[in-house]
This record gives sequence, C-alpha cells and structure tokens, in this order.
Amino acid sequence: MTISMADRKLLWGLSGSRCAFPECRVGLAHTSDLTGSSVILGEEAHIVARNEDGPRGREPIHGDRDAFENLVLMCPTHHRLIDSAVADYPVDEVHRMKAQHQAWVRDSLEVDSTQLDLDVRWASIVDQFDKRISLLQWDRIAGALVYDVDPILTDSVLRELRELCRWIQVRAWPSGHELLRTSLEGFARVTSQLLSHFMKEAESVPTRQGFRYPRWYKIQGWNPELYDRLLREYKQARRLMEDLVYEATRHLNWFMDSVRQTVDPGYREVEGFAYLRDESEEGEFARVPRFSESELADGAPYISLTKFLEDRDSRIPRARQ
Repeated sequence: MTISMADRKLLWGLSGSRCAFPECRVGLAHTSDLTGSSVILGEEAHIVARNEDGPRGREPIHGDRDAFENLVLMCPTHHRLIDSAVADYPVDEVHRMKAQHQAWVRDSLEVDSTQLDLDVRWASIVDQFDKRISLLQWDRIAGALVYDVDPILTDSVLRELRELCRWIQVRAWPSGHELLRTSLEGFARVTSQLLSHFMKEAESVPTRQGFRYPRWYKIQGWNPELYDRLLREYKQARRLMEDLVYEATRHLNWFMDSVRQTVDPGYREVEGFAYLRDESEEGEFARVPRFSESELADGAPYISLTKFLEDRDSRIPRARQ
C-alpha cells in the first residue's frame, strides 16, 4: 500500500504544512525566490509503523496503516526522534501531539477549509481513477490493439474498461479544475468509441474468455475483387482503431499533466506517461502521445467520431497516417 493523494492532501492541509512536534512547527515547504521551484522538507510519519518490525509497529491498529488517521506530519529531525525514542513517544502520545497541533493550526493559521475540502475531493477522484487505470494496465491494452495481428480483449478487460468509462460519465464533479475534468471526459468518450469499433467485427474466443478482432477480409473461394475491397476496408478499420488508441492515450497523458498542474506536482513521477511501443530499424522505443499547447488552446477534447474524422488529418501526426 501507499499513502493516497487524498490522505496526503488532508494531512498537509490540516497540519498547515508545519511540523507537528510541540514548539517546533517549522514550515515544511520552501519556494525559491530565484527559481520559483518548491522543495518539500516534510515527512509523512507513520504513528504505527507500516511494518510490524518498525517503530510502534506491533501496536494494535484498526484500518489501513497508510491512512490519514495513522499519519503525522514531521520535520526530518523530529520524525527521526519519535521513531528512535519509542518509549518516550508511544502511540497515544503521538496521537495527542497530532491532535494538539491540528487544533493550533485551526486556531492560529488561516486555513481555507472550503478549498481544502475541494482539494481532498479532487485528490480522491484522482486516486480512484489511478487505481482503476493501473489495474487495467493501459499500455498493455493499447499495445495489443495497435500491434497484435489478431488483438484480443478479455471479458474482464472489456468489463473494466466499460465500468471505467461509466464511472467517469456519471461523476458529480467538484468545482474547479475544468481541464482535469475535461481530459477525463474526453478519455471516456474516445475509449467508449474505441470499444464500439472493436466489437463491431469482434468474434468470441471461448478458450480465452474474451473477443478477438479477426482478419475479416479473408474469404472462402476465389473472388479477387471482393478480397481486395475487404482488405482495403480492413486496413482502414485497423488504422482507425490505431488512431483511436493514440487519441485515447493523448487524453490520458493530458489528464496526468492536468493533475500535476492542479492537484499534485509529483503525480506518477515513477510510472511516467502512458506510452505506445514503436519499432524501427534502430530498435524498439516508447512513443508518448500528447497534445501540443496549440492543440489544447484550440480545444483538444474528443467530442464525437464524426468530429474526430473531420479533424483527423490535423489531430494525428503524419507518422501515424
């Protein structure tokens, strides 16, 4: 488990971005006057350690060890102190320290509780989406639809993708962060269209518990004219599938950029962007589909297949056509 974005927002907000150790209360975020970049000094300390062999790790605990209730914000010095002198700082004492500090923040600092509530709600939406898309392994799905000769989507992947799109479409969005919402809604629309396009010609594969997109240009008997026509149509259909995958991946990366700009600057630093594999004479490399600034300024979101086909030549790079 890891600390969720929502719990992290709540912890820093209610702590006033200051150390909870009594009489310390040092600020834990520094913004450079020269570069404008931020340095995070605070540490999200576990009251009961994440592992049983850690500080206070064998103490009884109800719920997730990475949840807000089991976290306290500390400077590095006092985090090290409470974890080294466990006898002096048992569970009850650290909880008391945390509660007193948050009471001091409420009484002494100007904390915008309405904004904090919005930040936590948006962070919770990002957490939920991130969990769903990580379980689906979008890079693997996208790669299969673009590069496999006879791509297969399992029943579970189809179900989870449809549920993800439905989850986005029925959200009661908090106020603010319009680009974040718009990027997710665009991703849901284009992914729904992609699934519809795939299923139009898909055939059931009981042994794989899913559906395969077959090479439906193959026919019985000798009919070159029909064969050539079906082959052209098949290639056009596969290219549209490829373009829709590319478009969906651009929306996914737009969403990630939007999260970094509005909710969490460090979002998916380890995982990075969603990508597509590409092969050339020089070997395999990762291609990261993204919208340009001019595209975003002109209104990037996917609206409908009809609109997409009208703008396709300008939306899809020449290398993809």
